[in-house]
Amino acid sequence: MNILVNFHCHSIFSDGDQTPEMLAANLAAAGVRYAALTDHDSLEGLPRFQEALNKRGISYLPGVELTTWFKGRELHLLGYGFDPQYPDLLATLLSIRQVKEVEVHSIAGSLRKMGTNRPGNSEDVAAVSAAPHGRLEIDQAIDLIHRAGGKAFWAHPLMFESVAERLEACALELKTLGLDGLEAIYTPFTADQCSVL
Repeated sequence: MNILVNFHCHSIFSDGDQTPEMLAANLAAAGVRYAALTDHDSLEGLPRFQEALNKRGISYLPGVELTTWFKGRELHLLGYGFDPQYPDLLATLLSIRQVKEVEVHSIAGSLRKMGTNRPGNSEDVAAVSAAPHGRLEIDQAIDLIHRAGGKAFWAHPLMFESVAERLEACALELKTLGLDGLEAIYTPFTADQCSVL
């Protein structure tokens, strides 16, 4: 029996075009049984996504796609199963989002992009950002996800390196830094391309 999962979804809170509720409805219509919302550097849509999935009997996993740096290049890291209220994670996301170039289409859009990943209570005062200047190195990102109780996976590795030998070398180096796994299936790539993973 095949069980459909989707652990790499984006909503309007990053670069997706659907609300968390619309996304959950479409996943349910497609027969997906397990899902994670992995918006870029944002946890803002997670509560709405979880609630919408629960109404449809779909199992939920907290997720995020972090913008990180490895060997001077941007590398995306998927985090799963972490505590979405972990103060250091919230502080780090705020740091990243504050320095990102934000395309401002409207006042409402810019307010939405600011998100709710802002420390807002006394417990958050002691939070430490792993990216105080907005640049998150891969080793710090992996450590942060682990400290938040989650697992760290390399997102769409073929977008970073398409040559099999270099890809393997990068994966082995990342494994020494604590990487838990990599995304083996990514829609834009063919089955043959994914088979190298």
